[in-house]
Amino acid sequence: MNTLKLKRVTFPLQSVVVRSILFLGLIGNVVNAAANLDQGLIAYYLFDGNAQDTSSSGNHGTAFGGVTYVAGKNGQAAHFDGKTGYIELKNTLDGTQGLTFAFWVNNEGVIVGQNNGAIISKYDWRIGRHFLINTYDKKLWAHFYKTANGNVYYGDTICCAELEINQWHHAVINVIKNDIQLYFDGVKVQQTSREFSTYNPDSNVKTYFGNIFYGGEGDNNHFHGALDEFRIYNRPLSDCEIEELYSGNAVCNLPPLSAILTSFNAETNSAGNGIFVKWETTEERDSSFFRLWRFIKVSDGKYINPTLLVEKLASGNPTIYSYEDWSVESGKIYTYRLSEVEVDGNEVFYLDDSAEATAQ
Repeated sequence: MNTLKLKRVTFPLQSVVVRSILFLGLIGNVVNAAANLDQGLIAYYLFDGNAQDTSSSGNHGTAFGGVTYVAGKNGQAAHFDGKTGYIELKNTLDGTQGLTFAFWVNNEGVIVGQNNGAIISKYDWRIGRHFLINTYDKKLWAHFYKTANGNVYYGDTICCAELEINQWHHAVINVIKNDIQLYFDGVKVQQTSREFSTYNPDSNVKTYFGNIFYGGEGDNNHFHGALDEFRIYNRPLSDCEIEELYSGNAVCNLPPLSAILTSFNAETNSAGNGIFVKWETTEERDSSFFRLWRFIKVSDGKYINPTLLVEKLASGNPTIYSYEDWSVESGKIYTYRLSEVEVDGNEVFYLDDSAEATAQ
């Protein structure tokens, strides 16, 4: 028997009225326990028609040259022409402790005469190098500099992820205590040890998207392509947070699924005076009991009048449960959904699966 795909949301055990309201509000709008992706977020650029920082920092950018706003991964994206386009941030970033960068990138290849393809940089040959993320040789690189003046520089570097031309990819440069990690489309592809715990602290060098100001006006380090959903953190991200940013699904802080729902059906009973509901579960490791809920489906596809029908004690073994619902009116469509109360008191709602029948 195939296992049904499940989404779930967990709430502390509450009154029937409160649970009904919560459950009704979730139908069609799945809400899972999520990580706080605003924690430590020091800059966030949606690039929806501008270079505004939507984080609480308000570190807005100003676009120069060949920067336009085009269809992106989500909404619009900032497009750099690879020759003259760049964005200058109002305030430079402090990367002394290392920063974490998470963003969508669409690389369009290097324009003839350009080299480093700088995505974001705090880098000046005269004053000092600080950090640089670039697309050199169609690969994604990240550099954090301990000291960097003139031709003498050293620091920590991580490479590489292959960037196919004209393809969107999600990248995360994750700086943790002893290592730098490179995630590509939600998967960790590289990890390297940090030689340095802090990096060049100079506050006189500006931060730019799309170019390196190599001793002044940069003329051969432009990025050619598009950037979207660009986040900068002053803390490391966890594996599940990175997965959330890539997939768009809430995957953090979810407890293990206690019971697996393998079937769920509703049909008119044999007497024709009610609806017979049946479901089957397995792996009831932490299940205490199940609740069966009924909704009325109305003409516009919405669900109304959530009603708790019955509670069934979990058996701890693969079990077939059933219930006959006689409190129905002929011609109405009824939808049934399940929740599970676990031994820790949390109630888990199975949101991807329902059973539906029309009363005779």
